[in-house]
Amino acid sequence: MVTPEDIKKKALSKYGEYLKCKYCDDGKEFFPFVIKFNKNMSSFSSLDELKKGRDLLKSASKKFGYELYEKTRYSKEFVVQDVPISITIDSELDFLKFIGMETDNKKFDMLMQKTLSEFPNLKDSLIKKHKLVVDNNDKWNDILKVCRYFNVNHKPNKFARELPIGLHTKFIEENKEILRVLLNIIVGDDVNKEAKTFYGRFNLKEGDPQISFRLLDNDFSVKFLSGLTYSTVFVCEFAKLTIPVRNVVIVENKHNMTKLIELFPEIKETIVVWGSGYKVTVLKDVPWLKDLKLYYWGDIDAQGYEILSDIRQYFPYIESIMMDEEALRIHPIKVTGTVSKVKKQLALHDYENKVYEYVKENNLRCEQEFLPESFIKDKIKQSVKSFVD
Repeated sequence: MVTPEDIKKKALSKYGEYLKCKYCDDGKEFFPFVIKFNKNMSSFSSLDELKKGRDLLKSASKKFGYELYEKTRYSKEFVVQDVPISITIDSELDFLKFIGMETDNKKFDMLMQKTLSEFPNLKDSLIKKHKLVVDNNDKWNDILKVCRYFNVNHKPNKFARELPIGLHTKFIEENKEILRVLLNIIVGDDVNKEAKTFYGRFNLKEGDPQISFRLLDNDFSVKFLSGLTYSTVFVCEFAKLTIPVRNVVIVENKHNMTKLIELFPEIKETIVVWGSGYKVTVLKDVPWLKDLKLYYWGDIDAQGYEILSDIRQYFPYIESIMMDEEALRIHPIKVTGTVSKVKKQLALHDYENKVYEYVKENNLRCEQEFLPESFIKDKIKQSVKSFVD
């Protein structure tokens, strides 16, 4: 015997179909909604079972819900009996109250009105993913901000945290499930279907680049960072810093950042940035660097100069420190490097290119952390004019 719970599950499974009829102008009517039962009395083991099942269906049909229809049947076992053959739900109110979706439906209606006025092409996707839509009800205004941005920028070619949409930096990351549904339609033919990740699919740069930095000016540390001297932040956040430093020393190795702290208790108006090898080019998106004195301190090997050349494409005035013939000559440890296959002309000064060709040809590597401390101290003093003893 079909139970009221069976009817509710069946009706709930048709909620999506109800939404299609409600929002699509195809002339199809959802109500009255009918569920038909098995008409064969042989499925009941006893007359008592039949009567109990019938009474249960009748009791559940009162108030909001369904109307039960019966038909007189004849059988050898039960003689003449009225057997339930179907239920009918005649109205939207009955349907929604019966399946427990009245509140959800009100939320969905509101979200549809808010969304379709701007993005009518999202209708089918919203209906198909109606539960996911309602689950994101509390953040829908922010979701629409993302939709508006992609509606006019199908190929941002930026990191998600860089998008100028006025939301916290993790919003897209935290809401990829619903955004994928919406952006598939909004981005349309420009969706990168070959991409394996959310970011690649919607023409965003992969990952979220980070920058580690250390402020060498104690007064600035207290005034602008509440005493904090070291931090790792996303590049888009680093780009918003408003600390009035004049000197920026970019180091290839994180160890060299520590070395500077050990050798110099303080360097006024100076910040040290860990470039993390070839990732240093993400600094191109930090506009305030263009007005400062920039220095690059990398290893004396082919890759060190290639990284310098890469960043010089964006900051042509950046100067290298401790990457000349003198540094090569006095370096105490020369080891085998990594073979370079780069053939293009690099953006190097003559003295840098001379050393580059030498270490590349001989496959040498001189790691900067092993330079004599006295040499490092003298070179930093010469480079950073605001050095304070």
